[in-house]
Amino acid sequence: SRSDLDGRLDRWSTDVREGWDDSEQYLAAIAWPGVRLRLRNIERVFLNDVQVIITIKGAQGLDWEERDAFDFKEFVPPFAPPRKSMYDFSIPPPQDYSKGMQLADAPLTWENADDETVVITIDLQHLRPDQIWTSDDELLILHAVDHTASSLSAEWTVTAQTYGESYSGEPIEIPVEAESVGESYRLAVSRSDQS
Repeated sequence: SRSDLDGRLDRWSTDVREGWDDSEQYLAAIAWPGVRLRLRNIERVFLNDVQVIITIKGAQGLDWEERDAFDFKEFVPPFAPPRKSMYDFSIPPPQDYSKGMQLADAPLTWENADDETVVITIDLQHLRPDQIWTSDDELLILHAVDHTASSLSAEWTVTAQTYGESYSGEPIEIPVEAESVGESYRLAVSRSDQS
């Protein structure tokens, strides 16, 4: 009946609104560029067992997702007509894209320390003088908590074997690039259509 359909549409609309943060995270994980980090040893010493901890305030980290894997049903829950089956199939819960999954053997790990802080840890066996280490950009997406932010602040600390103290420097400002949901959606759909 019309009233049943209206009720189901209202419930679906409510589900979409309540799950919109998850939808945005899914779209960001699929369409936005990943973070690429570069470290350079500017000293004249050979560093062993190097650990760099970078704390970024004002952001959440999201797992980078394969670019051609966009699934509209995961972006927005489907609206299905009533089932005539005796079995009721439920929609699986949304995936958490902020878990900090890691690639095997990657020297970089990350986690969301809280709702507004991402902590990145880089562990390198060696870092030679003037050597530059660059991360893969397929690990982490940064999502600014404040949608009007123009930059994020990153603090860093470095430790190395045989050095009895940690080193840190001035916070680094990371520029924020505004991404529109519409453009991100078009990009995700066009990439998935090409595969």
